[in-house]
Amino acid sequence: MKKLLTILVVGLVLTGLAGCAQGDRSVTLQFRFEPGLSTKYEQINKRHAQITSGDSIVRKESSTFAMSIEQQVLEVHPDGSATILETDQWDYVHPRTDDSTVMDTVREVRKLEIIVKSDGRIVDLKFLTDTSPGMVKYLKNFYEQGMPIFPRNEVSPGYSWTQTTKVILPEGPMEASTTFKLTSFAREGGYDCAVIECDGNLILPLEADLSDDTPRRGVDRISTTGVTYFAYKEGVVVQQRERWIINGERERFKDGQWEPYELTSETDVDFRLKKLTRK
Repeated sequence: MKKLLTILVVGLVLTGLAGCAQGDRSVTLQFRFEPGLSTKYEQINKRHAQITSGDSIVRKESSTFAMSIEQQVLEVHPDGSATILETDQWDYVHPRTDDSTVMDTVREVRKLEIIVKSDGRIVDLKFLTDTSPGMVKYLKNFYEQGMPIFPRNEVSPGYSWTQTTKVILPEGPMEASTTFKLTSFAREGGYDCAVIECDGNLILPLEADLSDDTPRRGVDRISTTGVTYFAYKEGVVVQQRERWIINGERERFKDGQWEPYELTSETDVDFRLKKLTRK
């Protein structure tokens, strides 16, 4: 669910000539927040995963599920940052507790408040629904490593920038980095958009939740590629397509000891604007 906030592109070339080349158009990328702005999205996730232990495949699974995501600007602060309320909702199938042969559909709702600056830098992130401390840290790392922090200078197609984050692991510090590139301007979903591609590597430590029936710990290394369409006149994300390839080195606590296992998965994410409202 990474990069779901609104964006406004300002500083367009004042000539306004319809025939100018895209490379001649220069824009300033920054988030613009309006109190009461609400955006609703649909996110479709297609996932193929495999768990292995030693040389044995423990489980394989494929799933497709939809998420509804709503973001509301609650407050705009004097420094231009804003408090965003995000509500995520999705359904998944899970074995019934009293009879594992029967599958139930379970609905999950997650709410969080995000304080973010106009350049995209996260100031604070707070979960409002019950979430384990380990998962909170995991998702915070995901947001901080995966969301773009925009350059201050004006940019045109062909411009790229790289963000690097230091991650502390038991074996020592490592660096995760993502490169963003403004490739073109395009018409998408009825909007004039700036097209931004990304290519990155995330490193996400997973801390054990000892209150869980089967605590798990380890580290996920995620390769991400994708493209995002920003409607620069309206200031919203119109569409985002990404692919996440996860290689997780994990352990689970079972029968009084930690057992190693590996998680590999490929997920295709399609994120689209469904509704935009302003107060």
